[in-house]
Amino acid sequence: MSAKHRRGRSVALHSMQQADPWNQGKPAVTPTNERKSGDRYISFMVIAAAITACILLMLGLAQLASGRAPETGDIIAFPGTRTPLISATSFTARRAITTSGMSCTLDVQTIQRSGGSLVVEASEFSPSRIFRVHWAGVRTSSNHDDCGSSADLLLNNNQIFALIFAAGGKGVKAQD
Repeated sequence: MSAKHRRGRSVALHSMQQADPWNQGKPAVTPTNERKSGDRYISFMVIAAAITACILLMLGLAQLASGRAPETGDIIAFPGTRTPLISATSFTARRAITTSGMSCTLDVQTIQRSGGSLVVEASEFSPSRIFRVHWAGVRTSSNHDDCGSSADLLLNNNQIFALIFAAGGKGVKAQD
């Protein structure tokens, strides 16, 4: 601070002391903390940046999750091989059309050995995600509860992802 500025300040303090009889010789200057407004601004900016980062992270995760889910028209193909890959997954699938029984078995080793494919025809989201798929192939199981060479099935999220994993991924995507 320059001497002129300091003198001006002390004169202002002296005149304020004389103008206010209640201070009784104490300075009548109200202390201000200019840092508080700056601290609030910085705090607000940090919180805004954190909220923005969280929103972007959630949107990215949602996009990643939806990009991995099968869509209508996706094909899960199992080319027939003599030696099936190591996967002992076998589960019961509900039939979409219940003319020949309520359910049938999808045995991944049998499907990999004999070959076939699943086409995602539709998906429903309530109460949980269900996929309607069409099976076409030789057989789905070596037991009596085989789905046959053609069947419309209802698969849940876990079942369809197990089949996608066993097939090595989804095949051709639907054309828009």
